[in-house]
Amino acid sequence: MIRALLLIFGLALGLALALLAEGRMAHLRAIASDRLPAWTKFISPDTRFWHGQTTPLPGPVNLAAEWRLARLDRAGPVWQLQLAAPGLSLSGAVRLGTDGRMSLEQLQGPVNVAALEIWETPPALSGVLQITRADAAFDPDTGMLARLQTEGYAADVMLDQTPFGEGRFASQLDSGGRWQLSLTLPDSQAEVEVEGDTLGGILRAHVPQDRADALPPGWGNPLPLGDDRVMVSYLLPLIVGDSR
Repeated sequence: MIRALLLIFGLALGLALALLAEGRMAHLRAIASDRLPAWTKFISPDTRFWHGQTTPLPGPVNLAAEWRLARLDRAGPVWQLQLAAPGLSLSGAVRLGTDGRMSLEQLQGPVNVAALEIWETPPALSGVLQITRADAAFDPDTGMLARLQTEGYAADVMLDQTPFGEGRFASQLDSGGRWQLSLTLPDSQAEVEVEGDTLGGILRAHVPQDRADALPPGWGNPLPLGDDRVMVSYLLPLIVGDSR
């Protein structure tokens, strides 16, 4: 789940790099197609420095991006970015960082987990992740994320038809390609941890022992963790095999 979202952020950051070229994207391809990174082939031919868009990117997310020059400041141009796909609608700002990477700032918007087109089969979890802040860096030479951290709140969380309510979440991607998301409900009623890599992901739900009946019954017997807490786990039915 989160690996797919990180992929979204990385591709979106990379797309903005092509805007540094003069003229239309079609003209740039005509004179330097052999020197352009592979991800730029998804940019529309009529893209210019100040405005552009993509066709839906290949892969399960089916993401489309649109950007428009918002302003020029002392650090250089800043583009307003809009991302849209089934299950998500995000906006933010993109600029060229001092280290040559693309920086994503002020990313925010809702992600409807169950509606994302990243699942082999319908997942036994649902909810809306409202991203309130995200910081990321994309390396245009490798076409990969170098850093990403997000935070926000989750609403209407359901695990296998069991309501878990709402809470705060944070996620991150490390340099080795592993991603993690943690969700904490108020007053430590429950914690949900999700982690994975390019091979798949796993979800773990923790609750106090006296609330064990709140855990999804179809996920097996709760395992004791100490400190009067128990846990169940669930393999996420992610589509795997795509690169970050």
